[in-house]
Amino acid sequence: FTEFKQTPRKRTSEQLKQNLLPLAGAAIAFFAVFIVLNQTLWVPSPEGITVGGYNWADYFVHLSITESTNAGNFPPTTPYSAGTQLSYHWFVDFHTALFSKTAGLFSAPVVRLENAWFAFLLFIASYCLALSLCNNSKHSKTIAFFAALLIVFGGSLAWTQFFSDWNGGANAMQLLAATNYDGNSHSTQFPVMSTMTYLVVQRPQAVALPIFVAALFLAFEGLRREDNKKLLLAGILCALLAPFQYAAFVSLATAFLIMVAAKALEERRLRLNPSALLLLPVLAGAALVSQQAAAVGLSIKFELGWMAPKEPLAALLFYCLNFGAPVLLALLAIFSVSKTELRDKKTLFALAAAFIIVPNIVTATAFQWDMSKFFSYAWIPLCVLAAAALARIHKLLWPLLIAVSIASSLFFLAWSMQSTWTALTPAEYGAMQWMSANLPQKAVVANYWEQNSPIEAAGRLRIAPPDWIGFSHLLPYSERQADVRIIYCGTPDESILALDKHASRFVFLGPEERNNLNCNFPIESDSRFTTVYDDQGIKILELKK
Repeated sequence: FTEFKQTPRKRTSEQLKQNLLPLAGAAIAFFAVFIVLNQTLWVPSPEGITVGGYNWADYFVHLSITESTNAGNFPPTTPYSAGTQLSYHWFVDFHTALFSKTAGLFSAPVVRLENAWFAFLLFIASYCLALSLCNNSKHSKTIAFFAALLIVFGGSLAWTQFFSDWNGGANAMQLLAATNYDGNSHSTQFPVMSTMTYLVVQRPQAVALPIFVAALFLAFEGLRREDNKKLLLAGILCALLAPFQYAAFVSLATAFLIMVAAKALEERRLRLNPSALLLLPVLAGAALVSQQAAAVGLSIKFELGWMAPKEPLAALLFYCLNFGAPVLLALLAIFSVSKTELRDKKTLFALAAAFIIVPNIVTATAFQWDMSKFFSYAWIPLCVLAAAALARIHKLLWPLLIAVSIASSLFFLAWSMQSTWTALTPAEYGAMQWMSANLPQKAVVANYWEQNSPIEAAGRLRIAPPDWIGFSHLLPYSERQADVRIIYCGTPDESILALDKHASRFVFLGPEERNNLNCNFPIESDSRFTTVYDDQGIKILELKK
């Protein structure tokens, strides 16, 4: 950007023309994410509010942070477990809150643009990283484009399941609408998700990936050119990454250590000043991550093999299927790509190996599956290696190998586009709008611990999270769910004590509460509670003080 700014307009125009291919690829990534989210993320329909794909599970976590921050919950406590310290990597949602507040918008349109922008940046950063590593090759731009394409759109061989299902006589369009043929947490055969799934769904990972790649680019360039500014900036990016995505921070810090060690082995000496500039800022991020880990009592367990089969050959096949064609191309690069064509080839292999090994040795998350995020960081060096090998293969094979590599992401996008799950009913949406306009900021509202809650969308706080959120975020969810049950089903005096315990005086009473708690709701007829909202089968009660 600085170079464009400082050069004459004609030269800038020529440079843009020379880079039309990566810009076009980045634009396609942008619109792929934006179109899916524009069709499925917080879309009004006659059935209510549609939140499709895996955003049906993840989005309300981010929505609650964004909307409650804009409604006075700052510094933010956990909005889905009122009164507890927020240990989630929440900075991307803080950015969304600032953006939406400044623009005077509900946060959903901002999320669509942000996630699409992250995809654009990831494509460009990946192109720059690969180009810097292979700029001595006559195929440098081809390698760089292939690397960016594989990093953003590449995935596993999960798409092959479509053809086995279709061969069984099922309707192809119905299969596309009903089944996600990409890696996902529900699959035992293909549990490794593609980068595209993260870009559409997992916001901390979506913002972390382009930062991770950009910092790698700066670190490689800084170490090679002895450019202290690039090294310091890479270190600062790593430190700043901590509150955005903890796993990304750990992976990037590990990458820096490997890169410094590789450079020292190559030169047979350790350059102290460059190494310090790169690594010292990382200590600030490490302090934050350590503090958060201690606050929630995070434990590290040694568990060999992650979710792969225990037999060595079966485990090898498992990872080949989950990393797809790019991992085979990356292995081919060992023999077919010279150091002249791709600098730091050994370092790239070391990075990929490290990030694959970590989940296969330790588990530092509540759900073992969440350790798969490390695989998405292994994916980046693997795809650079794969691209270098692909560029050496006969051009007639390029379309086939690329199609095999990106098919799972395309199937995921097709499934997401057709996913029309209802997150809020019209009645819940009406209650959400009323709470947003009428309840005090930072109000704590009791409700059933359902997956998607109008309370979160209204920017207010709730007492108990859903089971999986409570478990994965290491929150005291069982105790809080017991308190919620007392509020609804205990005597009025017990209900008042439970509400006071959580600094709450509002109770949400709708179909979810009536269907799941299955009691007489004594507080509904108690004179100390007044009904402040009653519409379409939903009541909101307030404890009079």
